[in-house]
Amino acid sequence: YALPTLNITEGNIVPNSMTLDGMGFDPVPLRTAYLVAKEHNLHELFLPTGYDPDVDEGAQVLRSLFRFRFVVGTARDKVEDRIAASKVVDSKWEAFFTDVLVPALGSSDMVTSFKDDMHVWFDGTGFRDFEVYMAVINDVPLAIGSAIFILAYMLAHTRSLLLAVVGPLLAMLSVPITWIICGAILGNSTVNFANFLAVFLAIGFGADVMFVYYDAWTQSEGHAEQIPNRLAWTYQRAVKA
Repeated sequence: YALPTLNITEGNIVPNSMTLDGMGFDPVPLRTAYLVAKEHNLHELFLPTGYDPDVDEGAQVLRSLFRFRFVVGTARDKVEDRIAASKVVDSKWEAFFTDVLVPALGSSDMVTSFKDDMHVWFDGTGFRDFEVYMAVINDVPLAIGSAIFILAYMLAHTRSLLLAVVGPLLAMLSVPITWIICGAILGNSTVNFANFLAVFLAIGFGADVMFVYYDAWTQSEGHAEQIPNRLAWTYQRAVKA
């Protein structure tokens, strides 16, 4: 819109039309670019909210939009064929933004070269899930390290290998069990990568609960003799925590 290609017929010097391809050499006036974008209902996408070319001389924020269209079939094609073609396009798009686009936009060289002139933010279909996925993958070693530390600490505190192993395992099983219950009640069977963040919370809170109940069980020996009475005292005391 700001750098259109000017179409000049042979023998003339005045353009008779413009091609909005961004491949031109001479920028058009800002108001002209704004009006053309507004004609296509894209002015709110490119420019900041509330931008007025009659008041604002320039925009401090500018957005670029890239749309990709792929043919997955026509109304004459079978539904199964269109679904299969759509899945192929989805896989191609995912491979493009994970292998090419995101590494290029997030590279340290680009950030360093632009940091004095502009700040670059980007988003798109599937970007957030990919970023969450990368965050989870990068945090997996930390989760494994914390699980090993909790296992070692519980083993030293309880002096029981069974409690040290089964306890954290039961805490982590709360995540798939919750997913099954929500699927059965709410009918939601979608799982995104953000759900896996609950594993870290389950390990932390689960370890805390296990320490509380173990200490309460140990203390119950001085308040009751029979196993049922000790269990009742343990639950009554530990549930307050």
